[in-house]
Amino acid sequence: MKYRGSALFSFLLIVASAVLPVVNPGVAGAQTSCDLGFALTRGGLAEADLNGDGLTCEFNTLDSVTGVLTTTAVDNVAPSDPGGFCPDSFVPAVWPQGVTPDRNRDECICVKTTQSGNVVMIDDNAASGTGCFIK
Repeated sequence: MKYRGSALFSFLLIVASAVLPVVNPGVAGAQTSCDLGFALTRGGLAEADLNGDGLTCEFNTLDSVTGVLTTTAVDNVAPSDPGGFCPDSFVPAVWPQGVTPDRNRDECICVKTTQSGNVVMIDDNAASGTGCFIK
């Protein structure tokens, strides 16, 4: 009798894990397009959400010495066109070709520092803004 709650919980967990991908296939399928180590984030960094579905792939690091939080974000789907522009609040920066967040492989990303001192990095896939012609 003592373990009845555990058995019920285990049963519900097994059923839920089988049903969740069917209930919300958009989120379940989207996870596979995030790069290794990146978490699928709902309502994350809007500038990285190119397709407007509210989902981005994000990776956060915290510098233990300076306390600076760095967020690297990309859309949950690969870009359909090269873009080549940074949103207005970002500045272009040289980046190794094809290394996340440079998904369009043009050796350029967009970076901004927030008022709190956090650093945000995204790919240069905006349709307009600051051109990424720094090579």
